[in-house]
Amino acid sequence: MGAGVTHEEWAAVVPRYAAGELEEAQAEAVRDHLATGCARCLEVLFRLPVGRPRDVVLAQPGATRSLIPIGVALSLVALAFSALVGWTIFDLREREADQRAESDRLVARVADLEATRREAVARLEAAQSDLDTARAEATKARAAAAAASEAREETARTLATAEQRVATLERGVRRRDAEIERLLGRAAERTTREWPSSSVWP
Repeated sequence: MGAGVTHEEWAAVVPRYAAGELEEAQAEAVRDHLATGCARCLEVLFRLPVGRPRDVVLAQPGATRSLIPIGVALSLVALAFSALVGWTIFDLREREADQRAESDRLVARVADLEATRREAVARLEAAQSDLDTARAEATKARAAAAAASEAREETARTLATAEQRVATLERGVRRRDAEIERLLGRAAERTTREWPSSSVWP
């Protein structure tokens, strides 16, 4: 059997090899193939009931020659299976270590993201507080400006009223002054007219 034999052909030959039905050259080829570590053929060989009852094997021609290949095959199967199990365990441990490292990285990443989120929330709350304070101060400033505007308007109204009263008082004073002057003038005229007749000369 050459190198171009397919896995299906090897799998079909392995049961005959396990039963000791192959010629020495064919059995040697199977042993060489199994020695390469072909997992599929080793699995087929491992699942087969290897060999035959001793009396049946010894009764067949070439039984003595077939016992040695079967023992070698069993040893190869055991070694290959042990290597396969060891490699599987090693691979699983490597994968577990990689998964654990990846899990640790993810946990650290999540922790960093959570810290970033908390910092962002704190900054947002501080900005909201500053905004609320600024709004309150703006409201107070608007209220103060409105109050100042109302005070200015009230002062202007009071001043206008006072100016009107002053103007009214000035007009009244001028009328009184004019009336007093008029009365004084009439009194002076009367006195002048009445003075000669009422005067007593010495």
